[in-house]
Amino acid sequence: MQRAVMWLYARSGPRYFELLLLLFAAAVLLVVVPGYTALTLPYFRTNGAQYLEFLWIFEIAMLVATAGMFAIALPRHAPMTRWLRGERTTEAAPAAWDSAVAGIPRTVLIMLPWYALCCAPPAIIAGSKVHLAALGVALYIMGLELLIIGIGVFAYLLLEQALRPVVREIAALLPPRFAASRTTPSLGVKLLALLPAINIFTGIFVAAVSTNTLGLEERLAVSVATTLLVSLTLSLTLTLLFRQSLLTRLSDLQEAIARVDTGDYGARVQYLAGDELDEVGGKFNTMVEGLAEREVLHGALGSYVDAGVAARVLSEGAILQGREVEVTVLFLDIREFTWLADRSTPPEIVAYLDAFFDLVIPIVRKHRGHTNKLLGDGLLAVFGAPAELDRHADHALSAAREIVIAVWQRYQGELRIGLGLNSGNVVAGTIGGGGKLDYTLIGDAVNVAARVEALTKEIGDPLLITESTRRLLTGPLHEIAPRGSHRLKGKTRETSIYAVEVSPPTDPRDT
Repeated sequence: MQRAVMWLYARSGPRYFELLLLLFAAAVLLVVVPGYTALTLPYFRTNGAQYLEFLWIFEIAMLVATAGMFAIALPRHAPMTRWLRGERTTEAAPAAWDSAVAGIPRTVLIMLPWYALCCAPPAIIAGSKVHLAALGVALYIMGLELLIIGIGVFAYLLLEQALRPVVREIAALLPPRFAASRTTPSLGVKLLALLPAINIFTGIFVAAVSTNTLGLEERLAVSVATTLLVSLTLSLTLTLLFRQSLLTRLSDLQEAIARVDTGDYGARVQYLAGDELDEVGGKFNTMVEGLAEREVLHGALGSYVDAGVAARVLSEGAILQGREVEVTVLFLDIREFTWLADRSTPPEIVAYLDAFFDLVIPIVRKHRGHTNKLLGDGLLAVFGAPAELDRHADHALSAAREIVIAVWQRYQGELRIGLGLNSGNVVAGTIGGGGKLDYTLIGDAVNVAARVEALTKEIGDPLLITESTRRLLTGPLHEIAPRGSHRLKGKTRETSIYAVEVSPPTDPRDT
């Protein structure tokens, strides 16, 4: 059915809604009225001439009802018809959606008593011609009203499916915070209306064909055959309409869930019917928006803090309890940066540092380190926190060596750096107050690494490590040369220092 609907929509374009009303009117005038009039013949025991007379009476009444249908439906659904004719804006979408979705059941509810009212006069005329008593006429009218209710249910389900392409286009332009109004029948109400409608059609047909002069067995056979025929035509059609509406929207929801599962947070479930499934879709959309915001926050946090810290903040909250861990701390500083800054403008300095950190920070991450702080023209990195890391000293030394080589290759000696590495226990966690928090490292190991980096200016080697780091290294040590013991600032005992030779040379004066 969906293919037929799409084909009809593509062909009719701006007059699609009017075409649907015309098709409904044609079905009533050419199928329903002749069919129901024929079903009354066994009751009234009429001939062909009387059938034609009754047919014309009901056709005239239905023409009047159809004219009223157009007069009632078109103004009520003006926002949708304007949409079909080209007024397709975000501002017009909510009114067009309400007209195409919530407005349809309201219109059907208005049309049911209107059609029932138009059917009463021809029913009275037909009843008088076959000399029905007042009770018989009343029962005849009641049967017509039941039929109209069944046709109303059929018309609503059919229009809901037929307008689905229009509703999808409208829903695509609805505001992000649009809330579907619950003025349409719920799934439970639709189901409750569907089952009686099926029984109405079946009962009317079976009763009509069974009212004859056949014998008991023949009447039973005809009743069973008629029941099967109605079940496989009208009843099946009603059931398939309801099933199609339900499965299509469940499929949309499953598709959206699958997209989110692959990381596509742009997936949204469209509002198509204003019932419970739209409520589920709305909650799903809100959930996905939250996931998207979380992803953006994660990315933003990752720009200011390490991705590992960002992940812990999102999972554990803003306060990351401090814990004592063994780490290797790396301090890096640009040599003679004050001289460079004096001859550059502030924007040039910022651009220069951005390019430098774009080179260095990925190397730290590559070796599973965490850039804890940017210190103007230097940085503090840690290996072993926030996530524990086996062989953290090896990772830190590999990162430091690669940084020295990368800086040489990029700047060809025009920029010189110093790096100091030290290993030991620190407390890693959040610290702060007054609404300001920082993930930091507290411990003597950090201070020692800073002093070792400062020592590179005195010794002349770009990369120095302490004895505590050297003891943790598991790789070859033949490129590590002792540089004696030094009393670092703030320390009472001397610290053994080692230089790490890096090739190619790190200073053009060495070549």
